[in-house]
Amino acid sequence: MRSAHAVVLIALLFTCGLTSAGESVELDYRLQPGRDMLSESVTDGITTVRIREDRGLMAKAAAKGVKFPHTMHIVKRQNMRHRTGPREKDGSFLAEMQFLGESTHLKLPNGHEEAVPDKLNMKDVQLKARIKADGSIPEHTITVEGGDPSSHQFLRPILVSVLQQAANIPPVRIQDGVSSPQDVALQIPVPGLATLSMKMRIFYKLLEVVNGVAKVEMVYVLE
Repeated sequence: MRSAHAVVLIALLFTCGLTSAGESVELDYRLQPGRDMLSESVTDGITTVRIREDRGLMAKAAAKGVKFPHTMHIVKRQNMRHRTGPREKDGSFLAEMQFLGESTHLKLPNGHEEAVPDKLNMKDVQLKARIKADGSIPEHTITVEGGDPSSHQFLRPILVSVLQQAANIPPVRIQDGVSSPQDVALQIPVPGLATLSMKMRIFYKLLEVVNGVAKVEMVYVLE
C-alpha cells in the first residue's frame, strides 16, 4: 500500500536535533549545519482495514482466507545517516540523507515476526538539498539518487513535500516525565492518488538523558 509508505517516510524524515538544558530537551526538526548523525527508526503500527463499499472484494478476500475487518501488526526498521556541511557566506549549507538499510516484518499473535518483502525498498537512496539561511529548502536544490532508479518518480514529490513542510515546524521543549503534545498538519502528494491531507498530534515524553544523549518517546496519532 503506497499510502502507508508515505506515512513511514514522514516518520523517518522527522529526525530531530536535540538541545539539552537541565531537566528539559528542545527538539527541532530544522536541519542544522555541521552535523553527522546516524539514526535508527522503528515504526510499530497496527492497521485495521474495513470495507466501506463492497465491490466483490470481500468474496475474493474470503477465498484467500482473509476476513474483514482485517488487522495487521507491521514492524518496520530503518537506518539513516544525516550529514550537513558548514554554513557558507550566504548562510546556506548542503544537506544529505542516506537510507542505509531497512526491513519490514509482520508481527504474529505469538510474538514472532515474519519477514515481508518491501515493494519500495529505500536502501541506498540518497536525498541531497541546499538549506537556505532562513531554513527554507528550494525545490530545485533537492535531488534523489541511488537505490532503485524506478522508484525516484514516486519518492521525489513525497520527500520534497515533507522536507519543505518540516522546515516550518516550530521547535518544542519537553520536560522529564511530562507528555508534551504538538499538532502538525501536512499535505502529502502521493503519485497515483489524491494528495493526502494529514493531521498529526505527536506526544513527546523525555525518558532520560545519559551522557548528553536523550531518550525520547514519540507517539504519533494520525488522521
